[in-house]
Amino acid sequence: MKRYYFALVTCLCLSPFGWAQTLVDQFNDGSINTSVWKTFYPSFGNSALTEGGGVMTFQNGAFLTTVNQFNNPTISGRFSFTGWAYDRLKVIIRSNGSSIDSNWQTPISGIGIQFTPSSNPDYGSSKTIQFWDFTTATQLASAAVTINMNTFYDFRIVDNGNLVSVFLNNSVTPDFTYATSLNYGSYVQIGNREQAAGFGPPPYYVKLDTISLSASVPEPSSISLLVLGGVVVALGRRR
Repeated sequence: MKRYYFALVTCLCLSPFGWAQTLVDQFNDGSINTSVWKTFYPSFGNSALTEGGGVMTFQNGAFLTTVNQFNNPTISGRFSFTGWAYDRLKVIIRSNGSSIDSNWQTPISGIGIQFTPSSNPDYGSSKTIQFWDFTTATQLASAAVTINMNTFYDFRIVDNGNLVSVFLNNSVTPDFTYATSLNYGSYVQIGNREQAAGFGPPPYYVKLDTISLSASVPEPSSISLLVLGGVVVALGRRR
């Protein structure tokens, strides 16, 4: 009896139930890990995702989308704007992972954070952290935190399902919070803005130095637990 019971408990503990879904990528193997990321490139000729030197470089509208789903994720990493003051980094959560804007050719499903440099002419220093409903292209809120060009910033985004919080440079208290129940899916997407216009401006470059995602996997249903309990009891009686 004890042997069978131990085996069942071990299977339960080693099953996905109750485990956290995790993804860690330090971008140091020279190529995109297609087992954890899907890539998206708009039709622009100079859109690219380049991994090298422990950094992922996003150029002109390119995006990474998680292969797995992350419910209520916690996302942490380091980013730097290295191309132009108009750069924007988008970290999209609760996305269906597939909807694309036909005009700008960027992902348009989900909600999330858009980081911009303090020198961004479109938004300026008062809107360096913005919260968007990307599905409806609606800016819901913003915050003013200094973000300079060519400087790496540590960030952490925590989504508990009702409240999204953003922490910069290992701050103990969030630099931004927003309460929302909007939900379009459970994929995470990371990328930058659309192609730079004209021939004069430099391309939009965003560099990401390591990324970590974690999310709780849903607990087993009550029925599953009852079935498991029944199997244990049956084995005990048979023994």
